[in-house]
Amino acid sequence: MIIALGTCRPKHPHSNMEASTSVDQLFPVKHLSIAIHTTPEKVYALISNPNSLPSWAPGFVSSVSKQGNEWIGQTVAGPVKIFITPVNTLGIVDHKVILSNGDTIENPIRVLRNNHGAEVVFSLFRLPGKTDEEYLRDEGLVKKDLQLLKEILER
Repeated sequence: MIIALGTCRPKHPHSNMEASTSVDQLFPVKHLSIAIHTTPEKVYALISNPNSLPSWAPGFVSSVSKQGNEWIGQTVAGPVKIFITPVNTLGIVDHKVILSNGDTIENPIRVLRNNHGAEVVFSLFRLPGKTDEEYLRDEGLVKKDLQLLKEILER
Protein backbone atom coordinates (compact mmCIF):
# COMPACT_ATOMS: atom_id res chain seq x y z
CA MET A 1 0.00 0.00 0.00
CA ILE A 2 1.28 3.48 -0.86
CA ILE A 3 0.47 6.39 1.44
CA ALA A 4 0.68 9.80 -0.22
CA LEU A 5 -0.63 13.08 1.19
CA GLY A 6 -2.86 11.19 3.61
CA THR A 7 -4.55 9.23 0.83
CA CYS A 8 -4.35 5.46 0.50
CA ARG A 9 -3.78 4.21 -3.02
CA PRO A 10 -3.83 0.42 -2.91
CA LYS A 11 -1.96 -1.73 -5.34
CA HIS A 12 -3.93 -4.46 -7.04
CA PRO A 13 -3.37 -7.72 -5.12
CA HIS A 14 -2.29 -9.49 -8.31
CA SER A 15 -0.23 -6.65 -9.73
CA ASN A 16 2.13 -3.96 -8.54
CA MET A 17 0.15 -1.37 -10.50
CA GLU A 18 -1.56 1.30 -8.43
CA ALA A 19 -5.30 1.21 -8.25
CA SER A 20 -7.41 4.34 -8.42
CA THR A 21 -10.07 2.99 -6.08
CA SER A 22 -10.72 2.94 -2.35
CA VAL A 23 -8.85 0.55 -0.08
CA ASP A 24 -11.85 -1.71 0.52
CA GLN A 25 -12.97 -2.02 -3.11
CA LEU A 26 -12.49 -5.41 -4.73
CA PHE A 27 -11.51 -5.72 -8.34
CA PRO A 28 -13.76 -7.52 -10.80
CA VAL A 29 -12.75 -11.09 -11.56
CA LYS A 30 -13.96 -13.78 -13.93
CA HIS A 31 -13.25 -17.41 -13.13
CA LEU A 32 -12.85 -19.05 -16.52
CA SER A 33 -12.92 -22.83 -16.47
CA ILE A 34 -12.90 -25.82 -18.75
CA ALA A 35 -13.53 -29.52 -18.14
CA ILE A 36 -10.91 -31.87 -19.58
CA HIS A 37 -11.35 -35.62 -20.02
CA THR A 38 -8.02 -36.67 -18.55
CA THR A 39 -6.54 -36.93 -15.09
CA PRO A 40 -5.72 -33.83 -13.07
CA GLU A 41 -2.16 -35.18 -12.82
CA LYS A 42 -1.72 -35.10 -16.61
CA VAL A 43 -3.15 -31.58 -16.79
CA TYR A 44 -0.93 -30.41 -13.95
CA ALA A 45 2.18 -31.98 -15.53
CA LEU A 46 1.61 -30.06 -18.75
CA ILE A 47 0.67 -26.64 -17.41
CA SER A 48 3.27 -26.60 -14.65
CA ASN A 49 6.06 -27.00 -17.23
CA PRO A 50 7.15 -23.57 -18.56
CA ASN A 51 8.43 -25.17 -21.77
CA SER A 52 4.86 -26.18 -22.66
CA LEU A 53 3.39 -22.66 -22.46
CA PRO A 54 3.69 -21.84 -26.19
CA SER A 55 1.88 -25.07 -27.11
CA TRP A 56 -1.25 -24.42 -25.04
CA ALA A 57 -1.09 -20.66 -24.32
CA PRO A 58 -0.09 -18.98 -27.60
CA GLY A 59 -2.32 -16.05 -26.65
CA PHE A 60 0.20 -15.40 -23.89
CA VAL A 61 3.64 -16.40 -25.22
CA SER A 62 5.09 -17.42 -28.56
CA SER A 63 8.26 -18.94 -27.08
CA VAL A 64 9.92 -19.62 -23.73
CA SER A 65 13.57 -20.08 -22.84
CA LYS A 66 15.49 -20.59 -19.63
CA GLN A 67 18.16 -17.98 -18.97
CA GLY A 68 20.07 -18.85 -15.83
CA ASN A 69 17.41 -19.51 -13.18
CA GLU A 70 14.70 -17.49 -14.94
CA TRP A 71 12.17 -18.36 -17.60
CA ILE A 72 11.80 -15.69 -20.28
CA GLY A 73 8.72 -15.64 -22.49
CA GLN A 74 8.33 -13.75 -25.74
CA THR A 75 5.01 -11.91 -25.99
CA VAL A 76 3.50 -9.38 -28.38
CA ALA A 77 4.45 -6.74 -25.78
CA GLY A 78 8.06 -7.94 -25.59
CA PRO A 79 9.95 -10.26 -23.25
CA VAL A 80 8.54 -11.17 -19.83
CA LYS A 81 9.88 -13.14 -16.88
CA ILE A 82 7.69 -16.08 -15.89
CA PHE A 83 7.59 -17.74 -12.49
CA ILE A 84 5.37 -20.74 -11.81
CA THR A 85 4.35 -21.93 -8.34
CA PRO A 86 6.71 -24.69 -7.14
CA VAL A 87 5.54 -28.24 -7.78
CA ASN A 88 2.81 -29.24 -5.33
CA THR A 89 0.05 -31.80 -4.87
CA LEU A 90 -2.71 -29.23 -4.48
CA GLY A 91 -3.20 -28.40 -8.17
CA ILE A 92 -1.96 -24.82 -7.73
CA VAL A 93 -0.21 -23.60 -10.88
CA ASP A 94 -0.11 -19.83 -10.41
CA HIS A 95 1.91 -17.89 -12.97
CA LYS A 96 3.65 -14.68 -11.93
CA VAL A 97 4.62 -12.56 -14.92
CA ILE A 98 7.01 -9.63 -14.71
CA LEU A 99 6.63 -7.25 -17.64
CA SER A 100 9.58 -5.41 -19.17
CA ASN A 101 8.48 -2.22 -17.36
CA GLY A 102 8.69 -4.04 -14.01
CA ASP A 103 4.93 -4.45 -13.43
CA THR A 104 4.07 -7.83 -11.93
CA ILE A 105 0.87 -9.68 -12.76
CA GLU A 106 -0.19 -12.85 -11.01
CA ASN A 107 -2.47 -15.30 -12.79
CA PRO A 108 -4.08 -17.78 -10.38
CA ILE A 109 -4.67 -21.19 -11.99
CA ARG A 110 -6.10 -24.28 -10.33
CA VAL A 111 -6.37 -27.87 -11.52
CA LEU A 112 -9.26 -29.61 -9.79
CA ARG A 113 -10.48 -33.20 -9.89
CA ASN A 114 -13.82 -33.42 -11.72
CA ASN A 115 -15.09 -36.98 -11.26
CA HIS A 116 -12.78 -39.01 -13.55
CA GLY A 117 -11.41 -35.93 -15.26
CA ALA A 118 -10.12 -32.47 -14.47
CA GLU A 119 -11.33 -28.89 -14.30
CA VAL A 120 -8.92 -26.02 -14.97
CA VAL A 121 -9.89 -22.67 -13.45
CA PHE A 122 -8.14 -19.44 -14.47
CA SER A 123 -8.97 -16.33 -12.43
CA LEU A 124 -8.86 -13.25 -14.65
CA PHE A 125 -8.73 -10.05 -12.63
CA ARG A 126 -9.62 -6.77 -14.26
CA LEU A 127 -6.54 -4.71 -13.51
CA PRO A 128 -6.74 -0.97 -12.93
CA GLY A 129 -6.78 1.01 -16.15
CA LYS A 130 -8.13 -1.84 -18.30
CA THR A 131 -10.89 -0.77 -20.66
CA ASP A 132 -13.96 -2.94 -21.24
CA GLU A 133 -12.56 -3.83 -24.66
CA GLU A 134 -9.15 -4.84 -23.25
CA TYR A 135 -10.73 -6.97 -20.53
CA LEU A 136 -13.00 -8.71 -23.04
CA ARG A 137 -10.01 -9.28 -25.34
CA ASP A 138 -8.04 -10.82 -22.45
CA GLU A 139 -11.01 -13.03 -21.58
CA GLY A 140 -11.23 -14.22 -25.20
CA LEU A 141 -7.51 -15.03 -25.28
CA VAL A 142 -7.70 -17.03 -22.04
CA LYS A 143 -10.75 -18.94 -23.29
CA LYS A 144 -8.94 -19.82 -26.53
CA ASP A 145 -5.88 -20.98 -24.59
CA LEU A 146 -8.01 -23.14 -22.28
CA GLN A 147 -9.78 -24.69 -25.29
CA LEU A 148 -6.42 -25.47 -26.90
CA LEU A 149 -5.22 -27.02 -23.63
CA LYS A 150 -8.30 -29.26 -23.65
CA GLU A 151 -7.72 -30.29 -27.28
CA ILE A 152 -4.07 -31.14 -26.63
CA LEU A 153 -4.84 -33.24 -23.55
CA GLU A 154 -7.81 -35.08 -25.05
CA ARG A 155 -5.97 -36.25 -28.20
